[in-house]
Amino acid sequence: MGAPEILSSRGGSLPGFIHARELSIGYGKPLMENLDFTIGKGEVFLILGGSGTGKSTLLKTLFGRLAPLAGSVEIAGVGDPARLQGHRPRFGVSFQGGALFGSLTIAQNVALPLEQWTSLDARTIAGIVDGKLRLVGLEGAGDRLPSELSGGMQKRAGIARALALENDLLFLDEPSAGLDPITSSELDDLLIALNRSLGLTLVIVTHELESIFKIGTRAILLDRKTRGIVADGDPRVLRDESFDPRVRAFFHRESVSGRREAQTDSVQGELLSSTPRPQPAEEPFTKDLPPIVREDPFRGEYL
Repeated sequence: MGAPEILSSRGGSLPGFIHARELSIGYGKPLMENLDFTIGKGEVFLILGGSGTGKSTLLKTLFGRLAPLAGSVEIAGVGDPARLQGHRPRFGVSFQGGALFGSLTIAQNVALPLEQWTSLDARTIAGIVDGKLRLVGLEGAGDRLPSELSGGMQKRAGIARALALENDLLFLDEPSAGLDPITSSELDDLLIALNRSLGLTLVIVTHELESIFKIGTRAILLDRKTRGIVADGDPRVLRDESFDPRVRAFFHRESVSGRREAQTDSVQGELLSSTPRPQPAEEPFTKDLPPIVREDPFRGEYL
């Protein structure tokens, strides 16, 4: 496998925060092999590729849900898998097919990580929850159930929950899947605001061209045939300057009007649903600050 095409990246001068070294990922049989890359602190780092390239599998391997088949992942200087698990409260994680707990109010959902990972009293937790809901533009919605919110508002609630523990790193899998173009653009604005105002590092799997060019400071493109990275750089530069036919095919594919349902990675034992459900009309977004996301379908722990 040849070296990936590397074009200038706005995040290239940022200090390393996540290091993947000779990383092979998959479920028994490798989907990708010998991946080497570094994610800078404060980057909006995108994992791109066609269906079946292992984008979601790579995301899960980076934050420790899946063990690598070979190689290593180091986050903030921690590379030992056992020690890395101890740092899990620092990672906010949101998956495409996940959902808030439907029987709990929005405030109760956001409070879950605080109740699991801290010994804070109920009054302090309530104050933090209120602050996170304000951060994502959902003040006044804490007593509502997830089913009473639109799709975009549910994603904002998910982000509030992911940020409950003052995380400095967020992993997101297809955050705009199933949203209409206006709501998707608002979500992009929220993610940009999070990155800029809070200094968060964002690692995002997406296939949406509009989002890729709007929010990404750096991207890697996975290739199924070579089982490796074929390009690494600023997505706008890759689009405009790459001569690799695989890169050009990805970035110059026809952009359909509206958002298509995400083509998710179908991996052994896990298929993330992308079928949109009917949603109530989106409420106007009037806040200055940030985000939205989905929760991990695995509900045995709170990230």
